[in-house]
Amino acid sequence: MLDAARAGIGIAWLPEHLLTADLLRGRLKRVLIDWSSPETPVHAVYPTARHLSPKVSAFVEVLRKEFSATAVAAG
Repeated sequence: MLDAARAGIGIAWLPEHLLTADLLRGRLKRVLIDWSSPETPVHAVYPTARHLSPKVSAFVEVLRKEFSATAVAAG
């Protein structure tokens, strides 16, 4: 859908984090400015934090930063 929208074939309803760069560069534009989809929560499920591996901890932090940055940009 993203490729089709970039090619000018139509419109697409996609997660904001996939569109941010295209919107900022002007490759895509919003067409339904007054409409937005309901928020969808994102959950990271992992074993207890007591024995959390550094890799999992780093990944969860990347998710937290990415999705909170997207939420701020969309607001």
